[in-house]
Parts: sequence; C-alpha cells; structure tokens
Amino acid sequence: MQITRKKNKYLLVSIISIALLMLGSHLWLQQKIVDYQTSKPIVRLSQPQTEPTTIFFYKDNCPACQRIFKTVYLEKFLKRKNIQIVNLNQVENRHYISEFDLHEVPTFIHYEFGQETNRYSGINKREIQEVIN
Repeated sequence: MQITRKKNKYLLVSIISIALLMLGSHLWLQQKIVDYQTSKPIVRLSQPQTEPTTIFFYKDNCPACQRIFKTVYLEKFLKRKNIQIVNLNQVENRHYISEFDLHEVPTFIHYEFGQETNRYSGINKREIQEVIN
C-alpha cells in the first residue's frame, strides 16, 4: 500500500512539473513573438531572390496580421523556413508598398530563382502554408 502511494505521489509531481514547464515555455514563446512582432527593424531585401524565399509584409497594429503572426513566426524560427518578415509601420520599410505593389496586409510573396511564383493576401492558414511551402 505504501509503495503505491509513493508511486502515485511521484507521478503527480512529475505531471505537475511537466505542465509547469510547458506553461513556462508557452509564455516565454508568446513574449518572444510579441517582442518580435512589435519591433520595427529596417529590412533590406536583396533583389532578385536567389533561393526560395517568402516575404511576409505586415503591420504590427493590424488585427488580421496579429492573428497569423504566430504561425509565421513558428514557420520561420522553428521549422527554419526562409521567410523575411517586414513590418510596414517602420517608416524606412514603407517604400516596399509601391515596390511590391502591396494593397493590403498581411501579404505573402514567394520567390523562386528571382521570380515571383505565388502571392497571397489574407489570413487563411491553408493558403499561407501553400505560399510558404
């Protein structure tokens, strides 16, 4: 009887520890995403794109962009996809609006061998995956 209680206690402590670790990791990742999303670095896009590249244009104050930003962030940093993230709220990045003929955000443009092969504006995750892949 004593052994079973010890095992149950050990199992309970293990489950709680794993849950707390997962929660902490989730909160840390959420903060990293928010920090990256609201940063406004000046982006220098090299033209033409020599390797398959997806450019993600967004504005940090756009509700639609905020809804899908986590998906894009995870694709870029966890799945190691070649995605360039451009915040159009940065004054120095606004010239890309006319250069890439952007009419709305979020917009994804995929390049292969220097040629645009796919473009999508919106938040449909299936369409975004199609552009990125």
